[in-house]
Amino acid sequence: MESEEESHKKTYLFLALLYPAVLAGVILFIDHAQKRDLELYLQKAEREELLHYKGVIATYGKVATMSASEVFASSEVASMLAEALDHPSKRNEIRKALYEKLKESYRRLSAMNFRQVHFHFPDGVSFLRMHLPSRFGDDLLPVRPSVKKVNELLKPIQGFEIGKHYHAYRFLFPIFHEGRHVGNVGIGIPFYVISKALAEIDGGVHLLLVKGDLVKAKLEEGFQDKYRDVSWLPGMVMETADADAVGDDDALAIPMKLAKELAEIFSGEAHRPAALQVRHDGRHYVVFVQPVENIERRVAAYHVSWQAAPLLGVWKGMHRIVKVVAAAVITFLFLAFLMAVRKTGYKYRFVSALLDGLPNPVWLEAGRRTRCRRAGAGLP
Repeated sequence: MESEEESHKKTYLFLALLYPAVLAGVILFIDHAQKRDLELYLQKAEREELLHYKGVIATYGKVATMSASEVFASSEVASMLAEALDHPSKRNEIRKALYEKLKESYRRLSAMNFRQVHFHFPDGVSFLRMHLPSRFGDDLLPVRPSVKKVNELLKPIQGFEIGKHYHAYRFLFPIFHEGRHVGNVGIGIPFYVISKALAEIDGGVHLLLVKGDLVKAKLEEGFQDKYRDVSWLPGMVMETADADAVGDDDALAIPMKLAKELAEIFSGEAHRPAALQVRHDGRHYVVFVQPVENIERRVAAYHVSWQAAPLLGVWKGMHRIVKVVAAAVITFLFLAFLMAVRKTGYKYRFVSALLDGLPNPVWLEAGRRTRCRRAGAGLP
């Protein structure tokens, strides 16, 4: 039969094996909960950022729609476009008259940070760029899918597009004269304006990284200096105005720390929004990545933004404290249990020794002596 001492040794061995297993299990559970909470936090922040982005676009879209209906696609403008369409020999004269008529309205629209107002005919030929009146007569169809699309649908469209001179978020409106489609007007807003509006909402920094091959395939000669390569992300470019709005490389230190992760996202096929975390100079930041599709529903750029997330640091600190407290409690409970086992063993040995030291009682029955058997002792 197994002795009490051997039984206690097995108990100690069991506790010695159980303690690290329980401690590791609890730590793993806390880590899993932390990871889940972090994912939920980033998903919530990502949704909020996307809502802000869509809200800014929708706001500028309303302004563009109002400007088009009241000014740039008015019945008077439609009449002038119809005349220019029907009488090519008068186009220069009508172009100058249209520019003079709309330049004050364009100035007011520019004060609201819109950059481009562009008129073109149904055949895709440029008629008047309010932002660049000296350039006209070029065929837009090879490089501007939006022009082809608005001509086909004959209804307003919007979306990101890279043009011959700049990229922009564009709002295009067909223009009709007496029921006939006589042309379109496109109103464009640069990204640095969108980034400024977003920064006022969330206090973050916003940047648009555009696929370099798409830009270089469309830019006219003389506009190459409007873009610069992104040294830490090969294949991507930034509009100079966007880069100037952000600042120098010191201001880009945060996304640069995630260059490898960003490159993997850009080269992947999922093209879904993402939220990443990074620590820089002792502070925590959340970096958002949103693919930007063009009119053709293909990813042409990535909206990258980042903002300080001090609560993320507090939250991580709390999780560390929880792990330390959990480890301390588990250790205390195991030590208390071990002491209880040892104390029980001491009591058993004390009682056993006490009983062993007592003399065996003797009983006299009917003239014969009987020795009482004590527990643990054999008969003589």
